[in-house]
Amino acid sequence: MLELTDTLDVDGSPYPGIKDIEGLCLILLQIIKGEDVEKINGFDTVVEFVRNASWDKFSLEVQEKAKICLLDGLCAVITGGKVPVTRISSSYAKKLWPGGDEATIIRDGSRSSALGAAFVNAAAGNALDIDDGCSLIKGHPGAQLIPVALSISEQRCKSGVDLLTALVVGYEVAIRVGYLWHKTREVYQACGSWGAVANAATAARLMDLNQEKIGQAIGIAEYHAPNLPMMDDIDNPSMAKHGIAWGAVTGVMAAGLAEEGFTGVPSILGDPKHLDWVKTIGKDYLFVRGVTFKHFASCLWGHPALMAARDLMKKEKIQVKDIANIKIRGFHEMFRLGVGLPQTEEEAQFSVSWPLAALLLEGEVGPDQMLSHRFDDLAMKNLVKKMEIVEDPALEAINGPGHWPAIVEITVNNGETLVSDQVIVISGRIGDEMGPHADLWRYDDIKDKFTRFCQNIFDANRINEIIARVDGLDQDSDISTLVALCATQ
Repeated sequence: MLELTDTLDVDGSPYPGIKDIEGLCLILLQIIKGEDVEKINGFDTVVEFVRNASWDKFSLEVQEKAKICLLDGLCAVITGGKVPVTRISSSYAKKLWPGGDEATIIRDGSRSSALGAAFVNAAAGNALDIDDGCSLIKGHPGAQLIPVALSISEQRCKSGVDLLTALVVGYEVAIRVGYLWHKTREVYQACGSWGAVANAATAARLMDLNQEKIGQAIGIAEYHAPNLPMMDDIDNPSMAKHGIAWGAVTGVMAAGLAEEGFTGVPSILGDPKHLDWVKTIGKDYLFVRGVTFKHFASCLWGHPALMAARDLMKKEKIQVKDIANIKIRGFHEMFRLGVGLPQTEEEAQFSVSWPLAALLLEGEVGPDQMLSHRFDDLAMKNLVKKMEIVEDPALEAINGPGHWPAIVEITVNNGETLVSDQVIVISGRIGDEMGPHADLWRYDDIKDKFTRFCQNIFDANRINEIIARVDGLDQDSDISTLVALCATQ
Protein backbone atom coordinates (compact mmCIF):
# COMPACT_ATOMS: atom_id res chain seq x y z
CA MET A 1 0.00 0.00 0.00
CA LEU A 2 1.25 3.49 -0.78
CA GLU A 3 2.01 5.93 1.99
CA LEU A 4 -0.13 9.02 2.48
CA THR A 5 2.82 11.26 1.65
CA ASP A 6 2.88 9.80 -1.87
CA THR A 7 -0.38 11.58 -2.68
CA LEU A 8 -0.10 15.00 -1.04
CA ASP A 9 1.71 16.78 -3.86
CA VAL A 10 -1.38 17.16 -6.03
CA ASP A 11 0.31 18.87 -8.97
CA GLY A 12 3.04 16.27 -9.08
CA SER A 13 0.76 13.31 -8.43
CA PRO A 14 1.82 9.94 -9.81
CA TYR A 15 -1.84 9.32 -10.64
CA PRO A 16 -3.07 10.70 -13.97
CA GLY A 17 -5.76 13.30 -13.44
CA ILE A 18 -5.18 13.88 -9.69
CA LYS A 19 -4.99 17.64 -10.00
CA ASP A 20 -7.97 18.70 -7.89
CA ILE A 21 -9.50 18.24 -4.46
CA GLU A 22 -12.01 15.64 -5.70
CA GLY A 23 -9.25 13.41 -6.95
CA LEU A 24 -7.23 13.81 -3.76
CA CYS A 25 -10.28 12.94 -1.65
CA LEU A 26 -10.73 9.74 -3.60
CA ILE A 27 -7.14 8.78 -2.80
CA LEU A 28 -7.64 9.56 0.91
CA LEU A 29 -10.87 7.57 0.98
CA GLN A 30 -9.10 4.54 -0.41
CA ILE A 31 -6.41 4.83 2.27
CA ILE A 32 -8.95 5.22 5.08
CA LYS A 33 -10.77 2.11 3.88
CA GLY A 34 -7.50 0.19 3.86
CA GLU A 35 -7.61 -0.49 0.14
CA ASP A 36 -4.67 -0.58 -2.24
CA VAL A 37 -4.44 2.92 -3.67
CA GLU A 38 -2.92 1.59 -6.87
CA LYS A 39 -6.35 0.16 -7.74
CA ILE A 40 -7.71 3.66 -8.10
CA ASN A 41 -6.00 3.95 -11.46
CA GLY A 42 -8.28 2.13 -13.89
CA PHE A 43 -5.84 2.67 -16.73
CA ASP A 44 -3.98 -0.54 -15.89
CA THR A 45 -7.28 -2.41 -16.12
CA VAL A 46 -7.86 -1.03 -19.61
CA VAL A 47 -4.35 -1.85 -20.78
CA GLU A 48 -4.54 -5.36 -19.36
CA PHE A 49 -7.81 -5.91 -21.19
CA VAL A 50 -6.35 -4.66 -24.49
CA ARG A 51 -3.41 -7.00 -24.11
CA ASN A 52 -5.07 -10.11 -22.66
CA ALA A 53 -8.64 -10.22 -23.99
CA SER A 54 -9.36 -13.70 -25.36
CA TRP A 55 -11.94 -14.69 -27.97
CA ASP A 56 -12.50 -18.05 -26.32
CA LYS A 57 -13.44 -16.33 -23.05
CA PHE A 58 -16.02 -14.03 -24.62
CA SER A 59 -19.65 -15.05 -24.27
CA LEU A 60 -21.52 -16.17 -27.37
CA GLU A 61 -23.44 -12.89 -27.16
CA VAL A 62 -20.21 -10.89 -27.36
CA GLN A 63 -18.87 -13.04 -30.20
CA GLU A 64 -22.05 -12.65 -32.23
CA LYS A 65 -22.16 -8.90 -31.68
CA ALA A 66 -18.58 -8.61 -32.96
CA LYS A 67 -19.58 -10.38 -36.18
CA ILE A 68 -22.71 -8.24 -36.53
CA CYS A 69 -20.60 -5.08 -36.16
CA LEU A 70 -18.08 -6.34 -38.70
CA LEU A 71 -20.71 -7.19 -41.32
CA ASP A 72 -22.47 -3.86 -40.86
CA GLY A 73 -19.15 -2.02 -41.08
CA LEU A 74 -18.19 -3.85 -44.27
CA CYS A 75 -21.54 -2.80 -45.74
CA ALA A 76 -20.68 0.82 -44.98
CA VAL A 77 -17.15 0.59 -46.42
CA ILE A 78 -18.27 -1.19 -49.59
CA THR A 79 -21.17 1.15 -50.38
CA GLY A 80 -19.15 4.20 -49.35
CA GLY A 81 -16.67 3.47 -52.11
CA LYS A 82 -19.01 5.19 -54.56
CA VAL A 83 -18.93 8.54 -52.76
CA PRO A 84 -16.53 11.31 -53.94
CA VAL A 85 -14.89 11.62 -50.52
CA THR A 86 -13.59 8.06 -50.88
CA ARG A 87 -12.30 8.62 -54.40
CA ILE A 88 -10.46 11.77 -53.31
CA SER A 89 -9.06 10.09 -50.19
CA SER A 90 -7.87 7.14 -52.25
CA SER A 91 -6.19 9.34 -54.84
CA TYR A 92 -4.39 11.33 -52.16
CA ALA A 93 -3.34 8.24 -50.20
CA LYS A 94 -1.71 6.76 -53.29
CA LYS A 95 0.26 9.98 -53.80
CA LEU A 96 1.25 10.28 -50.16
CA TRP A 97 2.11 6.59 -49.64
CA PRO A 98 3.14 5.32 -53.10
CA GLY A 99 4.18 1.73 -53.61
CA GLY A 100 2.63 0.42 -50.44
CA ASP A 101 1.68 -3.27 -50.51
CA GLU A 102 0.52 -3.95 -46.97
CA ALA A 103 -3.27 -3.70 -47.09
CA THR A 104 -6.22 -3.35 -49.44
CA ILE A 105 -8.24 -0.28 -50.37
CA ILE A 106 -11.72 -1.79 -50.57
CA ARG A 107 -13.18 0.66 -53.14
CA ASP A 108 -11.05 -0.66 -55.99
CA GLY A 109 -8.96 -3.54 -54.65
CA SER A 110 -5.72 -1.59 -54.97
CA ARG A 111 -2.94 -1.92 -52.41
CA SER A 112 -1.47 0.66 -50.07
CA SER A 113 0.37 0.92 -46.81
CA ALA A 114 -1.59 -0.16 -43.74
CA LEU A 115 -1.88 3.51 -42.82
CA GLY A 116 -3.14 4.48 -46.27
CA ALA A 117 -5.70 1.66 -46.40
CA ALA A 118 -7.01 2.51 -42.93
CA PHE A 119 -7.37 6.15 -43.99
CA VAL A 120 -9.25 5.45 -47.22
CA ASN A 121 -11.46 2.68 -45.88
CA ALA A 122 -12.40 4.81 -42.87
CA ALA A 123 -13.40 7.63 -45.20
CA ALA A 124 -15.55 5.13 -47.09
CA GLY A 125 -17.01 3.69 -43.88
CA ASN A 126 -18.58 7.01 -42.92
CA ALA A 127 -19.16 8.34 -46.44
CA LEU A 128 -22.90 7.54 -46.52
CA ASP A 129 -23.63 7.80 -42.78
CA ILE A 130 -24.94 4.24 -42.83
CA ASP A 131 -22.40 3.01 -40.27
CA ASP A 132 -23.09 1.99 -36.68
CA GLY A 133 -23.39 4.35 -33.75
CA CYS A 134 -23.51 4.52 -29.99
CA SER A 135 -25.52 7.17 -28.18
CA LEU A 136 -23.33 6.92 -25.08
CA ILE A 137 -20.44 8.34 -27.07
CA LYS A 138 -22.47 10.44 -29.51
CA GLY A 139 -20.85 9.02 -32.60
CA HIS A 140 -19.66 6.24 -34.85
CA PRO A 141 -17.10 3.70 -33.62
CA GLY A 142 -17.28 0.99 -36.30
CA ALA A 143 -16.45 3.11 -39.36
CA GLN A 144 -12.98 3.68 -37.93
CA LEU A 145 -12.33 0.55 -35.86
CA ILE A 146 -13.12 -1.86 -38.68
CA PRO A 147 -10.83 -0.25 -41.31
CA VAL A 148 -8.03 -0.06 -38.74
CA ALA A 149 -8.49 -3.70 -37.76
CA LEU A 150 -8.62 -4.81 -41.41
CA SER A 151 -5.48 -2.91 -42.41
CA ILE A 152 -3.31 -4.02 -39.49
CA SER A 153 -4.60 -7.59 -39.76
CA GLU A 154 -3.52 -7.67 -43.40
CA GLN A 155 -0.18 -6.07 -42.62
CA ARG A 156 0.59 -8.46 -39.78
CA CYS A 157 -1.02 -11.58 -41.31
CA LYS A 158 -3.44 -12.00 -38.44
CA SER A 159 -6.22 -14.57 -38.16
CA GLY A 160 -9.96 -14.04 -38.13
CA VAL A 161 -10.01 -14.52 -34.36
CA ASP A 162 -7.28 -11.89 -34.01
CA LEU A 163 -9.33 -9.37 -35.97
CA LEU A 164 -12.58 -10.08 -34.15
CA THR A 165 -10.91 -9.91 -30.75
CA ALA A 166 -9.29 -6.59 -31.63
CA LEU A 167 -12.71 -5.26 -32.63
CA VAL A 168 -14.20 -6.20 -29.26
CA VAL A 169 -11.26 -4.46 -27.61
CA GLY A 170 -11.72 -1.39 -29.79
CA TYR A 171 -15.45 -1.05 -29.18
CA GLU A 172 -15.07 -1.43 -25.42
CA VAL A 173 -12.27 1.15 -25.25
CA ALA A 174 -14.25 3.46 -27.54
CA ILE A 175 -17.26 3.47 -25.23
CA ARG A 176 -15.14 4.10 -22.14
CA VAL A 177 -12.99 6.86 -23.58
CA GLY A 178 -15.73 8.41 -25.75
CA TYR A 179 -18.08 8.84 -22.82
CA LEU A 180 -15.36 10.52 -20.77
CA TRP A 181 -14.30 12.63 -23.75
CA HIS A 182 -17.72 14.29 -23.90
CA LYS A 183 -18.03 14.49 -20.13
CA THR A 184 -14.82 16.51 -19.80
CA ARG A 185 -15.16 18.84 -22.80
CA GLU A 186 -17.42 21.82 -23.25
CA VAL A 187 -17.58 21.60 -27.06
CA TYR A 188 -19.23 18.56 -28.66
CA GLN A 189 -16.38 16.69 -30.37
CA ALA A 190 -16.97 14.52 -33.41
CA CYS A 191 -16.08 10.86 -33.16
CA GLY A 192 -12.69 10.92 -34.87
CA SER A 193 -11.42 12.60 -31.69
CA TRP A 194 -12.04 9.90 -29.09
CA GLY A 195 -11.93 7.36 -31.91
CA ALA A 196 -8.20 7.97 -32.27
CA VAL A 197 -7.70 6.43 -28.83
CA ALA A 198 -9.85 3.38 -29.53
CA ASN A 199 -8.15 2.95 -32.90
CA ALA A 200 -4.77 3.00 -31.17
CA ALA A 201 -5.92 0.27 -28.78
CA THR A 202 -7.20 -1.84 -31.70
CA ALA A 203 -3.97 -1.44 -33.67
CA ALA A 204 -1.78 -2.03 -30.61
CA ARG A 205 -3.60 -5.28 -29.90
CA LEU A 206 -3.04 -6.52 -33.46
CA MET A 207 0.62 -5.41 -33.34
CA ASP A 208 1.11 -7.59 -30.23
CA LEU A 209 2.51 -4.67 -28.24
CA ASN A 210 3.32 -5.27 -24.60
CA GLN A 211 1.34 -3.51 -21.87
CA GLU A 212 3.82 -0.67 -21.51
CA LYS A 213 3.66 0.14 -25.20
CA ILE A 214 -0.12 -0.26 -25.34
CA GLY A 215 -0.33 2.37 -22.61
CA GLN A 216 1.98 4.66 -24.53
CA ALA A 217 -0.03 4.17 -27.75
CA ILE A 218 -3.21 5.23 -25.96
CA GLY A 219 -1.46 8.25 -24.48
CA ILE A 220 0.00 9.27 -27.84
CA ALA A 221 -3.37 9.00 -29.54
CA GLU A 222 -5.17 10.91 -26.80
CA TYR A 223 -2.69 13.79 -27.03
CA HIS A 224 -2.62 13.85 -30.83
CA ALA A 225 -6.36 13.33 -31.24
CA PRO A 226 -7.92 15.75 -33.73
CA ASN A 227 -10.02 18.66 -32.52
CA LEU A 228 -13.40 18.20 -34.23
CA PRO A 229 -16.21 20.63 -33.29
CA MET A 230 -19.11 18.53 -34.56
CA MET A 231 -21.79 21.17 -34.90
CA ASP A 232 -19.59 23.21 -37.25
CA ASP A 233 -19.98 20.44 -39.81
CA ILE A 234 -23.67 19.98 -39.07
CA ASP A 235 -24.19 23.63 -39.95
CA ASN A 236 -21.83 23.45 -42.94
CA PRO A 237 -21.78 19.84 -44.17
CA SER A 238 -18.47 18.88 -45.77
CA MET A 239 -16.25 15.92 -46.44
CA ALA A 240 -14.54 16.57 -43.10
CA LYS A 241 -17.72 15.25 -41.40
CA HIS A 242 -16.92 13.28 -38.25
CA GLY A 243 -13.15 13.27 -38.81
CA ILE A 244 -13.22 9.49 -38.86
CA ALA A 245 -10.48 8.98 -41.45
CA TRP A 246 -8.16 11.23 -39.49
CA GLY A 247 -9.02 9.40 -36.28
CA ALA A 248 -8.01 6.15 -37.99
CA VAL A 249 -4.69 7.62 -39.12
CA THR A 250 -3.98 9.03 -35.67
CA GLY A 251 -4.68 5.70 -33.99
CA VAL A 252 -2.57 3.63 -36.39
CA MET A 253 0.32 6.08 -36.15
CA ALA A 254 0.09 6.18 -32.36
CA ALA A 255 0.42 2.40 -32.13
CA GLY A 256 3.24 2.38 -34.67
CA LEU A 257 5.11 5.12 -32.83
CA ALA A 258 4.68 3.33 -29.52
CA GLU A 259 6.10 0.18 -31.09
CA GLU A 260 9.24 2.19 -31.93
CA GLY A 261 9.55 3.57 -28.40
CA PHE A 262 7.69 6.91 -28.71
CA THR A 263 5.97 7.96 -25.47
CA GLY A 264 2.63 9.59 -24.71
CA VAL A 265 0.84 11.43 -21.92
CA PRO A 266 -1.18 9.89 -19.06
CA SER A 267 -4.69 9.04 -20.21
CA ILE A 268 -8.06 10.27 -19.01
CA LEU A 269 -8.84 6.58 -18.49
CA GLY A 270 -6.54 6.68 -15.45
CA ASP A 271 -8.33 9.53 -13.68
CA PRO A 272 -9.79 8.07 -10.44
CA LYS A 273 -12.86 10.28 -10.81
CA HIS A 274 -13.85 8.03 -13.69
CA LEU A 275 -12.93 4.72 -12.11
CA ASP A 276 -16.49 3.43 -11.86
CA TRP A 277 -16.92 3.88 -15.63
CA VAL A 278 -13.57 2.34 -16.55
CA LYS A 279 -13.15 -0.54 -14.12
CA THR A 280 -15.85 -2.77 -15.65
CA ILE A 281 -14.00 -3.18 -18.94
CA GLY A 282 -13.55 -6.88 -19.63
CA LYS A 283 -16.49 -7.70 -17.36
CA ASP A 284 -19.42 -5.68 -18.67
CA TYR A 285 -19.35 -5.58 -22.47
CA LEU A 286 -21.18 -2.33 -23.10
CA PHE A 287 -20.97 -2.52 -26.89
CA VAL A 288 -23.36 -5.49 -26.93
CA ARG A 289 -26.31 -3.29 -25.98
CA GLY A 290 -24.74 0.12 -26.55
CA VAL A 291 -23.86 -0.11 -30.26
CA THR A 292 -26.76 0.01 -32.68
CA PHE A 293 -27.28 0.21 -36.42
CA LYS A 294 -29.00 2.35 -39.00
CA HIS A 295 -31.99 1.71 -41.17
CA PHE A 296 -31.34 4.82 -43.26
CA ALA A 297 -28.24 6.38 -44.86
CA SER A 298 -28.52 9.69 -43.06
CA CYS A 299 -27.86 11.37 -39.73
CA LEU A 300 -29.65 9.51 -36.93
CA TRP A 301 -31.05 12.76 -35.51
CA GLY A 302 -33.42 12.86 -38.48
CA HIS A 303 -34.66 9.29 -38.18
CA PRO A 304 -37.52 9.97 -35.72
CA ALA A 305 -39.10 12.28 -38.30
CA LEU A 306 -38.73 9.66 -41.03
CA MET A 307 -40.39 7.01 -38.86
CA ALA A 308 -43.17 9.36 -37.74
CA ALA A 309 -44.00 10.36 -41.32
CA ARG A 310 -43.84 6.77 -42.57
CA ASP A 311 -46.14 5.56 -39.80
CA LEU A 312 -48.59 8.42 -40.38
CA MET A 313 -48.71 7.81 -44.13
CA LYS A 314 -49.47 4.15 -43.52
CA LYS A 315 -52.03 4.75 -40.78
CA GLU A 316 -53.99 7.40 -42.66
CA LYS A 317 -53.42 5.84 -46.12
CA ILE A 318 -51.97 9.11 -47.44
CA GLN A 319 -50.68 9.15 -51.02
CA VAL A 320 -47.63 11.27 -51.84
CA LYS A 321 -49.56 13.00 -54.63
CA ASP A 322 -52.06 14.26 -52.04
CA ILE A 323 -49.48 15.98 -49.82
CA ALA A 324 -49.64 19.78 -49.71
CA ASN A 325 -47.24 20.39 -46.80
CA ILE A 326 -45.16 18.47 -44.27
CA LYS A 327 -44.32 20.13 -40.97
CA ILE A 328 -41.63 18.40 -38.92
CA ARG A 329 -41.51 19.15 -35.21
CA GLY A 330 -38.29 18.09 -33.56
CA PHE A 331 -35.57 18.76 -31.03
CA HIS A 332 -32.71 21.24 -31.37
CA GLU A 333 -30.16 19.05 -33.18
CA MET A 334 -32.78 17.84 -35.65
CA PHE A 335 -33.69 21.46 -36.36
CA ARG A 336 -30.02 22.20 -37.08
CA LEU A 337 -30.07 19.56 -39.83
CA GLY A 338 -32.52 21.63 -41.84
CA VAL A 339 -34.65 20.96 -44.92
CA GLY A 340 -32.78 22.48 -47.87
CA LEU A 341 -32.08 20.91 -51.26
CA PRO A 342 -28.68 19.15 -51.17
CA GLN A 343 -25.82 19.86 -53.52
CA THR A 344 -23.47 17.22 -52.08
CA GLU A 345 -23.75 13.80 -50.48
CA GLU A 346 -22.80 15.32 -47.14
CA GLU A 347 -25.61 17.88 -47.35
CA ALA A 348 -28.05 15.08 -48.17
CA GLN A 349 -27.00 13.06 -45.11
CA PHE A 350 -27.10 16.04 -42.74
CA SER A 351 -30.65 16.82 -43.73
CA VAL A 352 -34.13 15.78 -42.65
CA SER A 353 -35.95 16.62 -45.86
CA TRP A 354 -34.00 14.72 -48.52
CA PRO A 355 -34.01 11.36 -46.70
CA LEU A 356 -37.69 11.87 -45.86
CA ALA A 357 -38.55 12.53 -49.50
CA ALA A 358 -36.63 9.40 -50.50
CA LEU A 359 -38.43 7.29 -47.92
CA LEU A 360 -41.91 8.51 -48.85
CA LEU A 361 -41.35 8.22 -52.60
CA GLU A 362 -39.22 5.08 -52.81
CA GLY A 363 -39.54 3.36 -49.45
CA GLU A 364 -35.78 3.36 -48.99
CA VAL A 365 -32.95 5.65 -47.87
CA GLY A 366 -29.86 3.90 -49.13
CA PRO A 367 -26.88 4.51 -51.38
CA ASP A 368 -28.99 4.94 -54.51
CA GLN A 369 -31.12 7.70 -52.98
CA MET A 370 -28.23 9.57 -51.35
CA LEU A 371 -25.70 9.87 -54.17
CA SER A 372 -25.44 13.06 -56.21
CA HIS A 373 -26.85 11.57 -59.42
CA ARG A 374 -30.26 11.71 -57.71
CA PHE A 375 -30.15 15.38 -56.76
CA ASP A 376 -31.92 16.47 -59.96
CA ASP A 377 -34.84 14.11 -59.37
CA LEU A 378 -37.87 16.37 -59.81
CA ALA A 379 -40.23 14.31 -57.68
CA MET A 380 -37.79 14.33 -54.78
CA LYS A 381 -37.08 18.05 -55.15
CA ASN A 382 -40.75 18.98 -55.32
CA LEU A 383 -41.54 17.00 -52.19
CA VAL A 384 -38.63 18.59 -50.30
CA LYS A 385 -40.00 22.02 -51.16
CA LYS A 386 -43.21 21.14 -49.32
CA MET A 387 -41.36 20.56 -46.04
CA GLU A 388 -40.64 22.79 -43.08
CA ILE A 389 -39.05 22.05 -39.72
CA VAL A 390 -39.55 23.74 -36.36
CA GLU A 391 -37.84 23.30 -33.03
CA ASP A 392 -40.47 22.18 -30.55
CA PRO A 393 -39.72 23.18 -26.93
CA ALA A 394 -41.75 20.26 -25.57
CA LEU A 395 -39.75 17.79 -27.67
CA GLU A 396 -36.45 19.48 -26.81
CA ALA A 397 -37.34 19.05 -23.14
CA ILE A 398 -37.35 15.24 -23.49
CA ASN A 399 -34.43 15.09 -25.94
CA GLY A 400 -31.35 13.24 -24.75
CA PRO A 401 -28.60 10.90 -25.93
CA GLY A 402 -30.23 7.86 -27.51
CA HIS A 403 -33.70 9.31 -26.90
CA TRP A 404 -34.79 11.40 -29.88
CA PRO A 405 -38.40 12.59 -30.38
CA ALA A 406 -40.36 13.93 -33.36
CA ILE A 407 -43.89 14.66 -34.48
CA VAL A 408 -44.88 15.13 -38.12
CA GLU A 409 -47.91 17.00 -39.42
CA ILE A 410 -49.04 16.33 -43.00
CA THR A 411 -51.50 18.68 -44.63
CA VAL A 412 -53.24 17.16 -47.64
CA ASN A 413 -54.64 18.96 -50.67
CA ASN A 414 -58.14 19.26 -49.23
CA GLY A 415 -56.75 21.32 -46.34
CA GLU A 416 -56.97 18.63 -43.66
CA THR A 417 -53.95 18.32 -41.36
CA LEU A 418 -53.09 14.89 -40.00
CA VAL A 419 -50.76 14.57 -37.02
CA SER A 420 -48.50 11.63 -36.23
CA ASP A 421 -48.02 10.09 -32.85
CA GLN A 422 -44.96 11.29 -31.00
CA VAL A 423 -42.16 8.99 -32.12
CA ILE A 424 -39.16 8.53 -29.86
CA VAL A 425 -36.24 6.63 -31.33
CA ILE A 426 -34.44 4.86 -28.51
CA SER A 427 -30.97 3.93 -29.66
CA GLY A 428 -28.34 1.94 -27.83
CA ARG A 429 -29.51 2.58 -24.28
CA ILE A 430 -27.63 0.91 -21.45
CA GLY A 431 -30.73 0.87 -19.25
CA ASP A 432 -33.95 -1.05 -19.73
CA GLU A 433 -35.97 1.63 -21.51
CA MET A 434 -37.48 0.32 -24.69
CA GLY A 435 -40.28 1.35 -27.00
CA PRO A 436 -41.82 0.62 -30.39
CA HIS A 437 -38.95 2.39 -32.16
CA ALA A 438 -36.12 1.00 -30.07
CA ASP A 439 -33.25 -0.27 -32.22
CA LEU A 440 -33.29 -3.99 -31.48
CA TRP A 441 -31.17 -5.49 -34.25
CA ARG A 442 -30.63 -9.20 -34.77
CA TYR A 443 -27.92 -10.82 -36.87
CA ASP A 444 -30.48 -11.64 -39.57
CA ASP A 445 -31.45 -7.95 -39.72
CA ILE A 446 -27.86 -6.97 -40.51
CA LYS A 447 -27.61 -9.71 -43.13
CA ASP A 448 -30.76 -8.34 -44.77
CA LYS A 449 -29.37 -4.80 -44.64
CA PHE A 450 -26.08 -5.93 -46.18
CA THR A 451 -27.93 -7.71 -48.98
CA ARG A 452 -30.25 -4.77 -49.67
CA PHE A 453 -27.57 -2.09 -49.79
CA CYS A 454 -24.91 -4.10 -51.65
CA GLN A 455 -27.14 -5.68 -54.29
CA ASN A 456 -26.24 -3.00 -56.87
CA ILE A 457 -22.54 -3.67 -56.31
CA PHE A 458 -22.27 -7.46 -55.99
CA ASP A 459 -24.35 -10.36 -57.26
CA ALA A 460 -26.27 -12.58 -54.83
CA ASN A 461 -23.60 -15.27 -54.77
CA ARG A 462 -20.87 -12.88 -53.74
CA ILE A 463 -23.07 -11.25 -51.12
CA ASN A 464 -23.82 -14.65 -49.63
CA GLU A 465 -20.12 -15.57 -49.71
CA ILE A 466 -19.20 -12.43 -47.76
CA ILE A 467 -21.91 -13.08 -45.18
CA ALA A 468 -20.80 -16.69 -44.80
CA ARG A 469 -17.15 -15.65 -44.51
CA VAL A 470 -17.94 -13.21 -41.68
CA ASP A 471 -20.06 -15.90 -40.02
CA GLY A 472 -17.12 -18.31 -39.96
CA LEU A 473 -14.30 -15.80 -39.61
CA ASP A 474 -13.27 -17.16 -36.22
CA GLN A 475 -12.29 -20.36 -38.06
CA ASP A 476 -10.10 -18.61 -40.66
CA SER A 477 -6.32 -18.52 -40.28
CA ASP A 478 -6.14 -15.22 -42.14
CA ILE A 479 -8.52 -12.58 -43.49
CA SER A 480 -7.32 -12.47 -47.08
CA THR A 481 -10.34 -14.26 -48.54
CA LEU A 482 -12.78 -11.93 -46.81
CA VAL A 483 -10.91 -8.84 -47.96
CA ALA A 484 -10.69 -10.10 -51.55
CA LEU A 485 -14.44 -10.75 -51.60
CA CYS A 486 -15.18 -7.25 -50.33
CA ALA A 487 -12.88 -5.41 -52.75
CA THR A 488 -15.08 -3.85 -55.40
CA GLN A 489 -12.69 -3.93 -58.38
